[in-house]
Amino acid sequence: MIRRLRRLWRGDLPLAEAIWVWGILVALPLNALATLAFLWLMTLDRPWAALVIGTAPAVPYNIVCAVGIWRAARQIADPTRRAILRAITVVAAGILCLI
Repeated sequence: MIRRLRRLWRGDLPLAEAIWVWGILVALPLNALATLAFLWLMTLDRPWAALVIGTAPAVPYNIVCAVGIWRAARQIADPTRRAILRAITVVAAGILCLI
């Protein structure tokens, strides 16, 4: 798994795998769990714990994922299509950080 994350970071994975596996199938549950943990700790009046638990696993992963998808988009030969995919990556990463 660590090797795959390194390959994701470098942009060496196929773009479809970077988006669908790492950007959707892994990121959504991770972000959902982090959000639920954050909300649960906030209801217990533990704001600092909520901040750490709610952001510690999700934010670094989202950065790695967004950078990996951005870099994997360089595999696309058409510069216009590549630019569109990179813009979508930035927007999707921003949305994932809000979940």
